[in-house]
Amino acid sequence: MRRIFLLILLWIPPSLHGLDVAGIFSGLEGNPVASSEIDQETLSRLMQYAADNSLTLFELLNEAVLYLASRELRLHIQGDTLREVNTVYDLGGRRVNVLLPVEKITDIFLGKPEGPSEAQMEVLLDGEYAEFLELATFKLSRRFGFTEVKTASFNGAFGIVVKNFFLSFDLSRIEIYKKNKIAIYVERWGKPKRWNIKSVTRR
Repeated sequence: MRRIFLLILLWIPPSLHGLDVAGIFSGLEGNPVASSEIDQETLSRLMQYAADNSLTLFELLNEAVLYLASRELRLHIQGDTLREVNTVYDLGGRRVNVLLPVEKITDIFLGKPEGPSEAQMEVLLDGEYAEFLELATFKLSRRFGFTEVKTASFNGAFGIVVKNFFLSFDLSRIEIYKKNKIAIYVERWGKPKRWNIKSVTRR
């Protein structure tokens, strides 16, 4: 079954190229706020859209959350589904994975929160995660994310700590300040950490 799915993804019909987020999510219109689970085909369409338009995963997620929230929709992505699609699409390399560790993700929720305890972007892991990258250790709680997503900005971060030597600080927000570039804002750091981020590509 896995092999059949991979073969399908390797040949995406021309009709799927050229779709934007609105076209991909059109089937969700009119659904209640309750989370709609995304299937492998829909997620592969999103990744193909990102690859066709040289979008980073952060740019894709930003566009998706804004679209869903504006229409009072909420989307659920299972970790297993993401990992299947990741075998066909490169999501951007280590800098992306340190903030969104595909191998640890169990669930992602995007869009309008269903209650006051939820956020516009939530990621659930199968356990706490930490990775050292470029002079700092990024530590993720089992539940982390961003309470509010605005154009080119993920605000109200929670569950993400950056440890630099013996000091730990909360990550506060991530901004997409240029094409393929993000700024990571950490509390009590004078300047944000700026990273070049690779676009989503087919393997």
